[in-house]
Amino acid sequence: MEDREFASVKAKNIHGSRVIPPRLHGLQIGESVKALGVQQPLIVRPLASRPDQYELIDGAGRLDALDPEQEVTVEVRANASDAEVFRISEATSKRTQRSASENAKFYSDYLEAVKKETGEKGALARLASETQVSESELSQYLSINKLFAKLSSLDIDSEFSGLKTMGINKLYELSKLVDHPRLLETAEQIDKTADKIAVEAIVSIVGGLLGEEEPAEAISRQLSGEETTGSTTVSPSIPMNESITSAGARYEEVSTRLQSLVGEIKTVISRIENQHTLGAASESPDTIGILQKMHVSLRRLSYYLQKLETMPDGKAGT
Repeated sequence: MEDREFASVKAKNIHGSRVIPPRLHGLQIGESVKALGVQQPLIVRPLASRPDQYELIDGAGRLDALDPEQEVTVEVRANASDAEVFRISEATSKRTQRSASENAKFYSDYLEAVKKETGEKGALARLASETQVSESELSQYLSINKLFAKLSSLDIDSEFSGLKTMGINKLYELSKLVDHPRLLETAEQIDKTADKIAVEAIVSIVGGLLGEEEPAEAISRQLSGEETTGSTTVSPSIPMNESITSAGARYEEVSTRLQSLVGEIKTVISRIENQHTLGAASESPDTIGILQKMHVSLRRLSYYLQKLETMPDGKAGT
């Protein structure tokens, strides 16, 4: 274990971490410090250039609540490397949960520190082992971090505060547009309704922009219908020819489309079953995403088929 000692240091001599990304802390931390004082020592390491000054490793919320001249007890980790700083921060961060966007930046920087310490090869696996976060989930966070980096490069003035409140599933779906020319436009629209838009709506939007031909993606879009999630509306993706005025003609068109979708569903199911038989099925984000979309699509398909079957003679409006 690294060298450690305790010391009493003025708050003004403790500086923010140069490696750990900043994060937001709840007001309750400051209120607790003001009412009860600092109950746990801050963790710091000496600044190489100024031994009487310290770099903060853990305790940003507590430090912000202190008067600059106030003395506070700190635990000094004299030889902590950058990677060790992340390990300490990860172990202590459970007290205040990070958001998905904060995790994305944290784990991305943590990975770079691990690479610096032990090399590129196997770095993601080592990070997964240290953090007890799966490689699959870490990969999603890395994609999300690339998303925010790209958005910052496209619009340096926008904070995208709405997006930063969204969960990992929504942000990961949006990250698939990181190289798309309409990324900024789409992100700005979603940012305005981030607290209301559903992940299924983002899947549909992203799938439509990418123009994917994957059957599961096509099914998700075609069966999405007109859904309202809060103030966000997803337009129906089963086109109805405006020249069709009779209900019977509409029935024929929809019936043909549904039969086609049944065939596509069977194709995807067969492929998944073959992968499972061959031991090729995985828990990758892509595989899980396809299965989730299949589940939604099957429910919608079942609903529409039941509606058709309850109509007289199987014909709408006749």
